[in-house]
Order: sequence, then structure tokens, then C-alpha cells
Amino acid sequence: QFVNKIFYKIFALALSDPDPSVRELAIDSFNEKCYPYLTNKVNFSNLVVLAHDTSIKVKKKVIQLIGKISEYDPFNCLPVIKEILLDALFILDSKRPAKVKSELIKLFPIIFKAATPILPIYCPTFCDI
Repeated sequence: QFVNKIFYKIFALALSDPDPSVRELAIDSFNEKCYPYLTNKVNFSNLVVLAHDTSIKVKKKVIQLIGKISEYDPFNCLPVIKEILLDALFILDSKRPAKVKSELIKLFPIIFKAATPILPIYCPTFCDI
């Protein structure tokens, strides 16, 4: 209960602050001992919100974190990683500006690392791109 209150405060700060560096610091505050607690429904839903952040640096850190906690809760984490992966592929295949696509491409190594368990399913799609 105490740990969940602390996590609530960290996420409240991260989600309410307009400065991306604050959100990055909040994500960086979670170490390996925190991973089991991050699979809690409320905590994990906050991570999912941060995975769609406007800052590429925040997205990168959150995707890495979700990849790490997927060892504890693959049934919730892997679908989120799959969604991130498919969204990224959709954006690459769309008529978005080159700048948007180039920023997104920087996330692919992190997405691929987090998505290792599900990559074999999507390899044919990557080969087509």
C-alpha cells in the first residue's frame, strides 16, 4: 500500500508536468526492484499513457521500461509493445512528414528489443518495408 502511494505521486508528477525532462526523471526513478509493482493495473496504465508521450526521449525510456517489466507480466506488456510497434509501422507507411518519420526511426532499436518475444510474427512485415 505504501509503495503504491509513492508510485501514485511519481506518476501524478510525471503526467502533470509539461516539462519532458521531469517525465524522464520520473521514469528513470524506477529500478529493477520496482518492476513487479509497475505491473499493477493503475501503475501500468500510467506507463501506457507515458508511452504515447510527445517527447521521443520519454517514449524511448517508457518503451525500454515496458520491455523490462514484460518479464514479470508478458500478458499485459506485450500487447502494448505490439500496439507501439504497429503504430510505428503505420506511421512509416503513411504520408507523414520526413521529420516525423526520422524521429520515429530512432525508436525502432528500442521497440525491437522490447518486442523480441513477438518479433517473429512481424518479421515478414519488416522485410516488405
